[in-house]
Amino acid sequence: MNIGGLVGALLPVFFVLALGYFAGKRNTFDADQAAGLSKLALGFALLQAQRAAEAKPILQRVRLEGPYSSKALLGVGWADAGVGDRMAVTRGLAELADVVRVASLCGLGQAAPLSILSALSEFPGEL
Repeated sequence: MNIGGLVGALLPVFFVLALGYFAGKRNTFDADQAAGLSKLALGFALLQAQRAAEAKPILQRVRLEGPYSSKALLGVGWADAGVGDRMAVTRGLAELADVVRVASLCGLGQAAPLSILSALSEFPGEL
């Protein structure tokens, strides 16, 4: 890999980490939120670099109760798709749909993932 490619790959990661650092200094985030954002940024940087097997464990360490849980679950699904694990992709999609259904405050948000859940249960081999 040449220096330009390396700098191009690492610059967004360091930029997001610097944003997290300065936001932490201003008390914009607490320590758990900053850690979740760092893990999310690193996981998505690894996904972008076509290193899905390395991204998955990092994305799985993002707290499910935190503000980045849905993005992390989506990233885990992309990591599973990157390594070719179709069953894990459908499990992750079902988890994400369940998080959206449970976390939504209105009926429209609660009903939005029902079509995905229905397709997963009716056509398990097709997805």
